Amino acid sequence: MVFSSGDTKEIRISAGSTGTALPVSATSTLFAINVQAAAGTSPTSSPLAMTLAVLNETTVTATSGSVKLGGVTGVLTVTPDPVKPSRYVDISLTDTDNSGAGTASVTINSRGTSGGTINETQPISLTEVGATGVFTGGFSTTYGTSSVSGGAFEVAPGDVLDGQYTDAFDASGDAGSSTDEITVAAGTDGTVVTSRASVTIGSNLTVAVTDANLNDAGAPDTPVQVTVVRFNASGMTVVDSETVTVSSSGVGVTILTSGSAGSSGDGTLNVQAGDQLVASYDDETSSTGAAVGGILSITTTDGSFTVPSDIEVTEDLVFSMTDTDIEDGSVISGNATVL
Repeated sequence: MVFSSGDTKEIRISAGSTGTALPVSATSTLFAINVQAAAGTSPTSSPLAMTLAVLNETTVTATSGSVKLGGVTGVLTVTPDPVKPSRYVDISLTDTDNSGAGTASVTINSRGTSGGTINETQPISLTEVGATGVFTGGFSTTYGTSSVSGGAFEVAPGDVLDGQYTDAFDASGDAGSSTDEITVAAGTDGTVVTSRASVTIGSNLTVAVTDANLNDAGAPDTPVQVTVVRFNASGMTVVDSETVTVSSSGVGVTILTSGSAGSSGDGTLNVQAGDQLVASYDDETSSTGAAVGGILSITTTDGSFTVPSDIEVTEDLVFSMTDTDIEDGSVISGNATVL
């Protein structure tokens, strides 16, 4: 039978047995009624009343009930766990009751401890992937304790971020909720190293960063700025600046030095003997959770001495030496004749 909204229908069931008589006292299922409900996306139920029950011509007590329509309990997932300050947090929600809705909303709270006082709360809108009932989104974090609403969540190591989704129609046929939480962890202190300790003009400078944070899933490649600092009677001058990208693998990268003229951003460090090469690395998540900028490594530049690679007999052998300690970086040259 198909019931429409507001209809009242009656089912009569009669049964008999010619077999062994039932025991005086027993509990057993005599029959079952299968109910198929129409599709729905909100809690609903229909009463099921037992108006008459007779067993062996004897009236028995009947208990009425109801048929309750159930949905699907939404599943909320927040990752990664743990998360470090400055990292992005991903949110995934699966609730097929809302397939085709396009968007869903969850609430994110930051707390000092699990179940503790809420420091900050923000609603986050998720976008459905097709019409699948799967919704995704996320938010960014930053180190801080001021709990300013809006923008990135300000978090510190030891905090907890919990997500809450209000499920209007769960598997029990009720309005419920789905939750998930992650903890906030500290990072590690990064270092930057330039090698060799002193480079000769024309050789490569190697820049390497050691920072376990760079091995985190989703960690970005890290830029390191290398500047050429020159000292003279008037003070210190930055004469060149280049940026190298250190990959999350932690493998060092090299950059060429040259005694020729150049410009910042040309991929070569234009130097003179006595210059200092200063590599600056910004650690976005230190052991305290805070960002630490301007971690430095300094390499000095040696003077260079050059001679031609090939000469002919009776040709002049021309050599030159560059050293800023002599006449403010002038080039001293001379020649000799090969007999």
